[in-house]
Amino acid sequence: GNVGLFKPTEATQAHRKLRQQYGDFYTLMIFHKPVIFISGFHHIRELLVKHGDVFSERPRVYTSEIIAKRKGTKLT
Repeated sequence: GNVGLFKPTEATQAHRKLRQQYGDFYTLMIFHKPVIFISGFHHIRELLVKHGDVFSERPRVYTSEIIAKRKGTKLT
């Protein structure tokens, strides 16, 4: 998996670098599960507003809650 790529305290900087390298969509394996990262207001809005019904039943991801310290989703 990719969980050891960066420290939780350096997550924001690491995701910025990954976005520069791979673009607005990239996947990391976290605890043997693929986690898709999406960046950019246009892409996030399109997924959540236009295709929100697809994502309304998604499961909770406890690792992201731990990293975000239960503050919700971080949009960059």
